[in-house]
Parts: sequence; C-alpha cells; structure tokens
Amino acid sequence: MLAHEMKLQWMVLAVFMVLSKWQHCAAGDQLVPCYFIFGDSLADNGNNNRLQTLAKVDYAPYGVDFRNGPTGRFCNGLTIVDIIAEILGFHNYIPPFATAREADMLYGLNYASGSAGIRDETGQELFFPTSKEYTLERYTQLLIEQYSQQLRSLYESGARKLVVFGLGKIGCVPGAIATYGTNGSACVELLNDASRLFNSKLLPAIDQLNDDLPDAKIIYINSYRIGEDSTVLDLKVNNTACCPSSAIAQCIPDQIPCQNRTQYMFWDSFHPTEIFNIFYAERSYSALDPSYAYPYDIRHLISLDQGVAEAM
Repeated sequence: MLAHEMKLQWMVLAVFMVLSKWQHCAAGDQLVPCYFIFGDSLADNGNNNRLQTLAKVDYAPYGVDFRNGPTGRFCNGLTIVDIIAEILGFHNYIPPFATAREADMLYGLNYASGSAGIRDETGQELFFPTSKEYTLERYTQLLIEQYSQQLRSLYESGARKLVVFGLGKIGCVPGAIATYGTNGSACVELLNDASRLFNSKLLPAIDQLNDDLPDAKIIYINSYRIGEDSTVLDLKVNNTACCPSSAIAQCIPDQIPCQNRTQYMFWDSFHPTEIFNIFYAERSYSALDPSYAYPYDIRHLISLDQGVAEAM
C-alpha cells in the first residue's frame, strides 16, 4: 500500500495549463495571448537544470531529436506542452521560468519542475509514510482538496481559462512494472486503480470550481482514455524504455538509445516519446472522441472567447 500511495502522490500533478487574458499579455498572431504551464517532469523544459537534484536531464541522450539537443526536457524531442504551443501558433516554445527574460512574461512562462507534485514534500523527500496515516481513499480526497485550493489560488491571481490533465495509466510505465511487478497482468493494476480513483474525484471537483468561480472555464483532459486509444499508433514496444535507464528511471548519461524511436511509447522508464506526445497533444486540443475531454476540448475552450486563454 505504501508504495502505491507514494507513486500516486509523486505522479499526480502531471501538468495543467493556464491560457490567460491577463491585461499585460502581448498581442500576436497566436490563438491565445498568454500560455502559462505548471506541472512536473512531463512538462519541465529546463527549470531543474541548475538545481541540486537528481530530477534533471540536461545531458545526452535526452533531446536527441530536439533541435537544441539536451535542454532539460524529459524526452527525446518535444513534450506535450511544446506541441500545444505549436498548435496555438506561438513562434517559440514557452521558456522555463528559471532562465526566462522579463519580456517573456508577456507571452507566458513554464513553471513545471521534475518531481513536483500537489504536496510540498513530493519533491523534497524520497520516502514518506502516507499509508500509515491515510487509506488510499482518504489520501486521494486530501490531494483533490489541496489541488482544488491551488486552482482557486490561480483564479484569484487572474486565471480564467484552465486546462487540467488527469492521470494516465501510471501502472503501465516501465518503471512501475520493473519496481512492483504485474502479477501476470500487462500493467500494475493497483496503480491504475489509484489513477482511476483520483480521476473520478477530480471531475466533480472541476465542476464545483466552475460553479463557484465567476467566469472560470476549467476543462479536464482524460489522459487515461487517450492513453488507451494510443493503440492506433501501432507502436511496437509499449513497456520498455528506448534509452538504457538507471535505478531512478532516467536515461543513463551518454548511452545510445534505440534507433527506431517512433516505434516506442516510452523514452525512459517513466516519460513518453515524442511520437506519443504528439498523439496526446493533438487529441487534447481536438478531441476526436467525446470522452477525451470534459466538458469540451482545448479548441472549444479557446473559441469561447477568441484570443483569450489560461493554461495547464
């Protein structure tokens, strides 16, 4: 139980975006004036590079398919938020807060940090005995309550349009399978159960926020469902990392990764490849299936108030 709750807490804040009509945003030909990003290693693009932490990847083979090489992105190429920036029409990717210039604030900043989470201790402690204090049900509820408060704080700071991403199939990542085993299943089902539990509580929380906060438009992206439908990509390797990975699930520095990266779902033992990120970002922006987004997708969110947006 302890291990499962630790994994849920560690991965629970995948990413969320704020597409903002903040009055100081710069005008441009992109679909939204501002794009602010908050999250963990799925969206980090260099904020951890100067920190004393194991959760940083400013080395090869990370960035092997990215034009600037290793930048701190936990991927071989583009992340989900990079691809959404392209779809939105930004001429450059949203810069990391750690190295941004003052002028960058007019278009948006990326605050995502590897190992970040809903609770402060997520990125500070390797082990914490949550299972001795809470049941999984109660702990999940506490996470939802704290997450809701954080979203309210963003609203109070001026955010009106927010995109919140639910948890994916965290029991199917190679690191989880290697750590916990699958007991004959394809994935670690206890972790997937925890992911579904969190998502089931997140949806009504978003409804409540939309009801409570005037002019707020908060949408939910169903990462779990999108992940289930990734079979259309016909990837050949779905449970093994493309790069040789270490005990902390990151690529071993300077090791040669797989050559057929478009056939792999996972880049390292936790983070997806660019090919999966493209699939995920496109389905998040334009939901081909109604179950991918609630109550509507990112494209519809933008159309409600053309030129206005607030991010992940």
